[in-house]
This record gives sequence, C-alpha cells and structure tokens, in this order.
Amino acid sequence: MAFSRDQEHKVYVQHLMEVQRAKLWDTLSKPNSYIFIAGPSNQAPKAIRRVLKEVAITEGQLTAEHADILLKRLEAEHRFQCETW
Repeated sequence: MAFSRDQEHKVYVQHLMEVQRAKLWDTLSKPNSYIFIAGPSNQAPKAIRRVLKEVAITEGQLTAEHADILLKRLEAEHRFQCETW
C-alpha cells in the first residue's frame, strides 16, 4: 500500500506502479482494463502518467509516440481517468 502521510519515508502510488511494471502492463494491455486515479492534483497525475508511459515503452515495447497514442486512446475511451483536486 502507498502511504505519503504520517511517516518519514513517503511511498506514493507511482512508486508501487514502477515496482509492479510487468503486472501493470499485463493489465494495461487488456481491452477491458480501466485505470482510475484519485488524489491531489499537484504532482500525482503527471507522475502516474509518466510511469504508465514508461511501462508501455519498457514492458510493452512501444515507441514513445505509440505509448502516448495508447494513453490518449484510453482517455478517449474513458478507460484512463484522473479525478483530482
């Protein structure tokens, strides 16, 4: 679990995503997968998007351009959504 409060060593969702790269790609590459992100709008959405792109490149062996296309398609299909404040 990711905890960023009440402790000296902060663990954020994007850190755990990086650790679980292969599993994340397996889920991300399936046609019925959904990714919902909720939390503060400061750095989390950008960091999570960066990790998703890196996973698509390293695990899915996509080019950076194709990784961006994948993420945009997931957003257009409402399969990747961020609810931030």
